[in-house]
Amino acid sequence: MIEVNLNPEAGRKKRRRRGLPSGGALASLRGGLGGRDPWTTAAVAVVAVVLLGCGFLWLSQRSAASGIAERLDAATADSIRLSDLRSLGDSLVARRQEIDDRLFLVQQLDGGRFTWPHILDEVSGALPEYAWLTSIKRLAPPPSLRVEIQGVAAAPLIITDFIQRLDNSFFIDNVQIKTTALQEIDGLAAQGFTLEIAYNQPAAVAADSQSAPGAGS
Repeated sequence: MIEVNLNPEAGRKKRRRRGLPSGGALASLRGGLGGRDPWTTAAVAVVAVVLLGCGFLWLSQRSAASGIAERLDAATADSIRLSDLRSLGDSLVARRQEIDDRLFLVQQLDGGRFTWPHILDEVSGALPEYAWLTSIKRLAPPPSLRVEIQGVAAAPLIITDFIQRLDNSFFIDNVQIKTTALQEIDGLAAQGFTLEIAYNQPAAVAADSQSAPGAGS
């Protein structure tokens, strides 16, 4: 039996409808395209956390390095300043020592410059009549200054008088007779003598010299 299709468009539509996917297939397709895989989400989250952690560590390390650099610069500046102050202090100490040495030298010179004038003044003041000196020389340097005196007297009693006068002096101490000998001068008999004396600085004179301007530190 032969059938004739008088509405060919209807057949096409039916065949086209039969070719479309069902509702369940469409839902599965939409889930595959628009849904998210939990493993992928976890991996993305881990990567994001690692990146954030690295960024935080980098920023913190950079801040710490900057703080350390600032402290190092400050410590270097303080070290340079302290080194300059120490050098200045050392130079001041050396300068003070040099000044003290010069003052000590000046005091030594000043303290001994009147020694010989005192000795000569005391010896000449104690020298009696009919006696004269032939030489005065130093036997030992200061502070234990000792002096030898040679002279001639008309009689031994004059030598004794001379020794007593020297003993009464504040600047002369420990007078000793070294030698005595009879001499003839221009046909006259005379008594030669050699004395040894020590220089003595009285306490009042020593105190005055220490309290004088320029003495002390």
